[in-house]
Amino acid sequence: MNRKRRLTIAAFLGVISLGITSLSFSIAWYASSTQLDIDGLNITVDADRDLKISTSTDLNTFKGKLTYGELDRVEKFDPCSSMFKSEWMDQKASKPEMYRYDMPVTDSSGRPHHNKATKGYYSQSLYLLANDDVLVTIDTETFSLVPDVTLNEMYIEKVKARFPEYTKEELLTRLNSLVDCMRISILDPDEETYNYTILDPTKDEEILLGGREDLGKDDYYDYYTSSTGMYETVYGEVENRETIKYGERADDDIDTTGELTSFNAKTKKNVHPFDLEASIENGLVIKTEDSIALDEVEEKIAIPVKADKPKEIVLSIYMEGWDEDCTNAHMGGSFILDVDFKVLRED
Repeated sequence: MNRKRRLTIAAFLGVISLGITSLSFSIAWYASSTQLDIDGLNITVDADRDLKISTSTDLNTFKGKLTYGELDRVEKFDPCSSMFKSEWMDQKASKPEMYRYDMPVTDSSGRPHHNKATKGYYSQSLYLLANDDVLVTIDTETFSLVPDVTLNEMYIEKVKARFPEYTKEELLTRLNSLVDCMRISILDPDEETYNYTILDPTKDEEILLGGREDLGKDDYYDYYTSSTGMYETVYGEVENRETIKYGERADDDIDTTGELTSFNAKTKKNVHPFDLEASIENGLVIKTEDSIALDEVEEKIAIPVKADKPKEIVLSIYMEGWDEDCTNAHMGGSFILDVDFKVLRED
């Protein structure tokens, strides 16, 4: 009989409540207060090979399901980013490092210092155990990341009074769109097979991990002051900062079209606007997110598991802050995530 075994993690992200007292959706970054509830890691008995799971290397603890109390919880979710990942990967760090956006310190030359995120995302070491040498991957046929429409519909009643300019249908669309900025990553911390892969389940374009932002939440791009004037700050993982080009000083505020978010703000009067196109032509390099789409999973994710030897992986779930879908438009959104691991082939 041709059978396979599948390892399942089913995760539900509880309602993200309004963590700030804003009056409009124009504020892009938000604090959230929530719990990450993981129903369990379940192994379906449907394979010739045994595949089990644990939160430790103790062989006596491996089983077909991890209960809720055995898994870490997230008290608060914040937008964070995988930017600067090459720094910790070059050192073969045992845990991924994320960076956050809470008003980094900017020096007089406009160079920002982003703080590492110590919380605000889910990340935990898990251990796989098989009785054969196998390669394990994510089962894309059963993978699911969808909005929890029922909870989102219920949450509309809590936010509609704050945002009367939007219809219920518009609010629901926004809440349901939270899934578009979610990421699932897997780190193989073994020195011999060291690898880190970021899955963007809804990937449709490359994400720049840098640029100008309205982190000050005042509808204007942030700027710094130097001896020669005021210039818009360029945040993120940016190389060759000396190649950054700016336009002429703005005589008046420069408006923008469309909805105001941290990615789409105004240039303040007397500030030199950042010119992205001219900067790139001048040699500026802004790193792009190193993520894969669902159809690349079996090519890029192949976790080696040796027979009867616990294999550590670090599973992380987070909101990518540089994704332009990561704005206040999604505050309060809920979703359901199902990630199934399967044996890809013998190793």
